Amino acid sequence: MPRIRVTWFEGRTDSQRKELAKILTDAMVRIGQASPESVEVEFVELRRDRVAKAGTLWSEKAQTKNKTRRYKNYYHQEKSP
Repeated sequence: MPRIRVTWFEGRTDSQRKELAKILTDAMVRIGQASPESVEVEFVELRRDRVAKAGTLWSEKAQTKNKTRRYKNYYHQEKSP
């Protein structure tokens, strides 16, 4: 029985969970050769004030996100030839 655990922050809709569960199940059937009935997808939804990265709560990072840009998006950087 394949069991897939998706850990993400809360706030997703039932529709999003259903769509992702279907896609993950289909992939496990196609790639892992499992039967659809055997695939379980578990969603673990975390509160942003319960998870920290580099010593800072994600809830605090979300508050400062619009004030400062800490990271550049790799895909929008100009590439040298």
